[in-house]
Amino acid sequence: MRKFICEIVKFVSIQAVITVTILSVFFGIPEKYHYLASTEDKAFRFYHAESPRLILIGDSGVAYGMKSDILAKQFPQFTVVNMALMAGLGFRNIMAEVEEDLRPGDVVVMIFAHQVFDRNILHYQYWNYIAYRPEMLKRMKWRDVPFLMDNSWFIFNRALHVYRRIMTWKLHPPRDGPVNRAGFDEYGDLIAHHGGKTVPGTKFEMVDLKLDDPRFSKEVVKEMNAFADTARAHGAQVYYMFPAIPDVAWEANGEKIREAAAYAIDGLNFPVINSVEEMVYPASEFYDTNYHMLGEGATRRTKLLAERLQEQFDQEEKSK
Repeated sequence: MRKFICEIVKFVSIQAVITVTILSVFFGIPEKYHYLASTEDKAFRFYHAESPRLILIGDSGVAYGMKSDILAKQFPQFTVVNMALMAGLGFRNIMAEVEEDLRPGDVVVMIFAHQVFDRNILHYQYWNYIAYRPEMLKRMKWRDVPFLMDNSWFIFNRALHVYRRIMTWKLHPPRDGPVNRAGFDEYGDLIAHHGGKTVPGTKFEMVDLKLDDPRFSKEVVKEMNAFADTARAHGAQVYYMFPAIPDVAWEANGEKIREAAAYAIDGLNFPVINSVEEMVYPASEFYDTNYHMLGEGATRRTKLLAERLQEQFDQEEKSK
């Protein structure tokens, strides 16, 4: 019996050493030029920015398709911070990233792909994000834990990549193309692709927009409202803006897009500042997906956001 217990202790000890080694490598040496590494720069600006702040949250469409310098000029009283990265972090975690740290006077603009009302677009790349922001683990929503645990294999996979980088003396390999940490500006906008053209072969379609689970759609609205309630408790205000989409996607999926938008219009307890119809842009103003805009489109969209925010501010001032 004693021998058996000793063997069990040895086995557990070996597994513990392996696990600790993998976690140490994964969290200790993330790639510093990776697209998701920009979360460190965004977080630094978010936490150190002077109040009040104008905070943009959402998915990669917000990261790729904003020109925050326009907002900074229009609203010099705010420090503009674009916190958006990718939908794969999950809409709950995207909101949780800023929720507890809002300040009096902050304004949050929430922009999500229409698919947010269809399903939780959580991706194993969330673990890559956690490698840069391990403190965010404590804000992970319990509903997302099962999916992330099922995809914890990604940690082992990334750790092996780190070992390979160490062995080849390429600890932080440069990233080609515009989609990397260096492609972001001081506000947190990805701008390196703004002067480019639509990637050849890009298909602008939304065949994945089903909306066949109304309970989930309503739950998304409920959680967005809870975020807005927390923001108001902190003295901050939240606005919702529909994303820009290509004209060809609208022509093919306009009915479903309106159906998704209805959940926001009818259910959100904070202002929706635009319509889906006015967010239809020529496909030539998009980079490589339905939501990633090039420079001209990003400029037009940001000017519209500035215009609508000004209208909201003016209305709120009159109502005082």
